[in-house]
Amino acid sequence: MFIPKYHGKIIPPPPCDDGYVDFSGLSPLEMEICANEIPGMYSTDCCFTVIYYYYINDDGFVEMSITGIFYDGDDCLGVDTEQIIDAFYKKFWQDLTTQYPNFYWDNIAPDYGSTQYTYIAGSCVNGDEPCDPETSRCCRNNFYVLFDKDTGEFLSTNRLYNEPIQPPCPTTCTEKCNDPKYEPYYSVLCDLPCDFGEWTQSEIEVDLPYCPHCHIHVVYEYRETIGCTPEYQDYRLLEYELYDDCPYDMVDQCENCNYYTNQQLHEMVMGILLRYGEHNDLLPGQCKTNFRIVQASCWMHDQSPPNNYLPCSYTEGCCWGQYKVCRTIYDTYTYTLLDAGYSGLDCDNETQPCYYVCDFEPDLSFKKGGILIEQDQADKLEIIPNPNSGIFELKINSTQKGMVEIIISNLIGNDVFHDEINKTGSELLINIDISDKPLGSYNLSVKINGLKIGSSKFILNSN
Repeated sequence: MFIPKYHGKIIPPPPCDDGYVDFSGLSPLEMEICANEIPGMYSTDCCFTVIYYYYINDDGFVEMSITGIFYDGDDCLGVDTEQIIDAFYKKFWQDLTTQYPNFYWDNIAPDYGSTQYTYIAGSCVNGDEPCDPETSRCCRNNFYVLFDKDTGEFLSTNRLYNEPIQPPCPTTCTEKCNDPKYEPYYSVLCDLPCDFGEWTQSEIEVDLPYCPHCHIHVVYEYRETIGCTPEYQDYRLLEYELYDDCPYDMVDQCENCNYYTNQQLHEMVMGILLRYGEHNDLLPGQCKTNFRIVQASCWMHDQSPPNNYLPCSYTEGCCWGQYKVCRTIYDTYTYTLLDAGYSGLDCDNETQPCYYVCDFEPDLSFKKGGILIEQDQADKLEIIPNPNSGIFELKINSTQKGMVEIIISNLIGNDVFHDEINKTGSELLINIDISDKPLGSYNLSVKINGLKIGSSKFILNSN
């Protein structure tokens, strides 16, 4: 059984139902098929786990349903599903006749062979788009299983033909047989509620705040879940890259790219997905509660060019969060974490230096090419200028009055500045000088009467 390596987190899809066979009450089974067991494949860096159900009916036939194939390895892409099924079917019969040595004599003899049926999920498509995805469909594969007539030993299996999909597709659609859930292992490790729907890969690029020549390139997948209520709008983060295109005479200005911590960059990327991903069609004043971000739990920074940020492992841990995202009338964004989940191992088990991201929070504080500080509709902070030399103005626009507390901390959380001032009007302008502090990135937070109204990041440089 392959499951222990993946912590028992594979969620088996249910068997399909064509109305003629009944798999209810059966537990799912799993079998590992590695690439070197598939004719024509010689890679050792690819294995598949096939999820299936089966029973032997009263007539001695094996009724089987294959519901999912989950792969792990760099060489798995491009393998035809039927190749995996054929290799699985051969291994299944080898194991079955070993476990039940009298199967041939009890069920097949004297015919030497028998046609057996396997039910596999199918779908309907219209071009590249799913068609009628809410309806469960089955394809029946017919295999001929051959035995040695003298010993009853299993010899081989041969695919005969596939029967038409049931129930039939709408007349405007085309049937697609042998279409079980086929996904990488990391996609099924999070115990996601409503984990159904096809993923589509996409990319997005955003200018890094405070440096016009610094960019974040994000690679991710997105989908809308189907077949459950409520339906979710999901993003799955795969990797991202930090790079610059500074002209030779402006290299010093791009040093700001290196001022962000791993956490700050990762939280920016989470914010990019929620703010600029395909699902965000929010109008000013609107909120949605069904956004989710799915990602590996442990990440690493590969500092060799390209400057990549990657999961330490796609298979050893995963987490997800569900967010309510609101777009204010000021075109700023806020979020509330509604639900979350985690499964797998901790980052301490990784061989390379990794950091844990499951408690990171999306940073929705900037637009493409510039900074916006997120706040309640009535509250606004502004740092002028940003970046700066350590001498700057802090402007606070707020309907609240009372004691204002300003705290500036460095990247490791140590406070470097603290001040309190009484606010009597709607706007307060404060001059701040921390020019004696080291160059780098800082976080400024503001409280009024003990209640935090906002925070902002800024960069102290030599300008």
